[in-house]
Amino acid sequence: MSARKVEPHDLAPAHPLRNPAPNGHGGHVDDLLGAYLLGACDPDETVIVDTHLGRCEHCLVTAETLSIGLVGLVGRQRHDLACEVSGDMLRDVADEIAAEAADAVATEVDPAGSAALAAVMAAALTRRPATPVAPEIADPYLTQVGAVDRLLAELTADDWTREIVNGWNTRELVAHLAASDGLVAAGIGLAVDPPVHSTDLDERTAAVHAHQHDWTTGRTWSAWYGAMERIAEQLRRSGLTDTDGPTDTGDRRAPFGPLGAYLTIRAFETWIHGRDIAERVGLAMPLPPADHLHRMADTAMRWLTPKVRAALPPASGDATLLVTLSGPGGGRWVIGPDGTSEIAGSGKPPATSAAMSAPLLDFCLLVADRRQADDIGAELVGDTAIAQAMLDVAPSFAGA
Repeated sequence: MSARKVEPHDLAPAHPLRNPAPNGHGGHVDDLLGAYLLGACDPDETVIVDTHLGRCEHCLVTAETLSIGLVGLVGRQRHDLACEVSGDMLRDVADEIAAEAADAVATEVDPAGSAALAAVMAAALTRRPATPVAPEIADPYLTQVGAVDRLLAELTADDWTREIVNGWNTRELVAHLAASDGLVAAGIGLAVDPPVHSTDLDERTAAVHAHQHDWTTGRTWSAWYGAMERIAEQLRRSGLTDTDGPTDTGDRRAPFGPLGAYLTIRAFETWIHGRDIAERVGLAMPLPPADHLHRMADTAMRWLTPKVRAALPPASGDATLLVTLSGPGGGRWVIGPDGTSEIAGSGKPPATSAAMSAPLLDFCLLVADRRQADDIGAELVGDTAIAQAMLDVAPSFAGA
């Protein structure tokens, strides 16, 4: 990695940092600028800063100013700017910047600029708060809530009122996400406002929309994000595992089986709706990590299996289907009369009646009802009617 000189034309759209006040430009990225200018941010953090610099003149000017000083300081710390930037390197640079800032204040030579540089590097070491700690089964869900939260921080007032999907504007879509998350909260024993009187998601969404009809954008946003924090804390304290079902909440029992699968479904919907928002406002959502995409595809495959079986003619009752999904997070699955099993590693698959292969990302967008079956470039082999059954029922997962 090397130190960066910021160029406005080099800024690519992606998701920005969380900002507690949704004013579109009020939040800044001082906590990441030092690491960003040194090339030490991870890929998601890099696109966070790239997007923010493209919309925030204050941070762009700060980054351009600081990059000049940082290049010189880093050069004194190491000879090869192409080597990896470590945490120790950041601390060494920060210590030297702090010392030079103290000298600048004492000699009154650019004290403001040196102090600003020192503050940025100090922030780079502390970074922003991490996503709440929770069991590993919740990682995809927490990650996607965090990604959408950072996206929302970049929206303008007009973006919040723009129609996104299903006739809902951005605020109403966030309320819909809150309605879905409310089913999770109720299912693990948390109180939900408004209470979950129905497990039908359309009814639940209508209830939340009615409850929040006069809320400000910020209040709707904060309530949705705060629910994730409460869910994470409850999962951490309860020690619930992947195979646990929901807590008994009487007539408010949430309609899901294994907890891990339902949390993955929540991650999937959160990512897709974040992507919906980003496309409508001209930004971009980063892809989920490859292992999260794999988990989403696996969950969708297993959820769809009964529907695939039901769509087959009686004569195909014993048919088996090999599904191969390529790209980051890809894998191979066999769908048969006894359910779905994944083929680990490079193991040889069993003989099957049919085979279907497609890019994993396109498959995920198909099951999210954001792609048409004819548009994902799927290859069908063998008894193509069996493979076609998977493609035909795949979009039904969008209503999971």
